[in-house]
Amino acid sequence: MDFVVYYDDDYPSWWIERALSKRIAHFLSKRNFRVENAHDLAKWMKSSIEKKTCPESLVVFSQDVIPDTICHSPAPSCLARAFLDSGGTIVWVGDNPFYYQGLSSTAMKAKKHEEIANLIQQGIIVQNKAGEFALPWSLGGPYGVLGVIPVFMHSPSNKVKITRKGAAFRLGTSWYGNRPIIKKGETLHKRLSVLGSSKPILPISTKKILLQSEAEKGVSFPRVARSLSDLLGLVPAFATAGAVVLGLIYGWFAAYYWDLVIAAIASAAVYAIYWYIARKETLASAWLKNFNDDYPESGFLRIWDFEPYEITDAMLQDLYNVSVHQSKV
Repeated sequence: MDFVVYYDDDYPSWWIERALSKRIAHFLSKRNFRVENAHDLAKWMKSSIEKKTCPESLVVFSQDVIPDTICHSPAPSCLARAFLDSGGTIVWVGDNPFYYQGLSSTAMKAKKHEEIANLIQQGIIVQNKAGEFALPWSLGGPYGVLGVIPVFMHSPSNKVKITRKGAAFRLGTSWYGNRPIIKKGETLHKRLSVLGSSKPILPISTKKILLQSEAEKGVSFPRVARSLSDLLGLVPAFATAGAVVLGLIYGWFAAYYWDLVIAAIASAAVYAIYWYIARKETLASAWLKNFNDDYPESGFLRIWDFEPYEITDAMLQDLYNVSVHQSKV
């Protein structure tokens, strides 16, 4: 098995800060992983595809931004997807995969300051707090390349529950997920293995979660919609309760008293069913999606859908365990 860990000082990371990326790369390099930068990673992927060794090839990304050397566009025609289609495995941590395309800091420094400032102002590129640059693909990236739909858990979420499949991968340390994906859909069910599941504390539906803003600061319509959606589950309850109260108070004087009460009871029953179904809805915070039927345990493996302030020894061991597990199946 050919184990690689991606790390490159010249390319950005987003939620996984530089010090944490270095810690991941150093930890794995001491355990039979070879560190590759963005350009060497592209050469390695191309070579693996040409030599048909992808089923024996695995790369862990210590930085959570895909470099432009292996993904030229948010589409299944990119090199990274060709690697997955050929039976290769990618292990991803941190922010949404393919949400950003990482740009070389060296290449960006060659541009004029005014040009960069103009690109940022227009929203064509974004800059992280470390001063590194990326092209924002947003939801079109993970959907276009992997066929998955992430949701944004700004509202409170329960702690990720490790599934039996996740336990088989020796994934032991849980976390509070922020960027899970939707599990619904026949296509996903055929190829998706859930290693860790999560759900919002409030019983809100997936559609309402999708309304949540991608912006972290400022007041915008999506943020207002998100706040209202968190409470929308209570609206039918108050409406039903109000109908019953009004029926009891004013019903004695109305000709349709029992019709109103029956309608209120029916509304309450429908609402109770909705509440139960919404409460049961879960999302995938850790998962493996396969892209080659001949190698069903290969594919895109994702854990840690949150922004860590530290990466513990136990987390590093989990990362190593889920990666090495792939070489044994």
